[in-house]
Amino acid sequence: VVAGNTEITARYFVIATGSRAFVPPIPGLDQTPFLTNETVFENRTFPEHLIVIGGGPIGLEMAHAHRRLGCKVTLLEGKAIMPKDDPELVAVVRDSVTADGVILREGATVVRTAK
Repeated sequence: VVAGNTEITARYFVIATGSRAFVPPIPGLDQTPFLTNETVFENRTFPEHLIVIGGGPIGLEMAHAHRRLGCKVTLLEGKAIMPKDDPELVAVVRDSVTADGVILREGATVVRTAK
């Protein structure tokens, strides 16, 4: 995934851009294996590095859970995480997930994906 000037690689990506799995029109995504919040637990093994696209409640939940299961996790969000929620609560969630080792990239634009 290329987000701005940063390129991040992972074996699997999770698309978590809404309460129902919405697969955004990202160039290359149709050629890249990915999971959604509806399919992520079908895997029998955990990925070494998981990229989560989308910083809403479900994306944060997937990121936090996989980090606690031992995966390296990077979460990409176009604006700020949980934009509809109370800023004080968002700060608590941000502190919690980053303390556990989730790498947050807020303000990131995913330009393309590649296998």
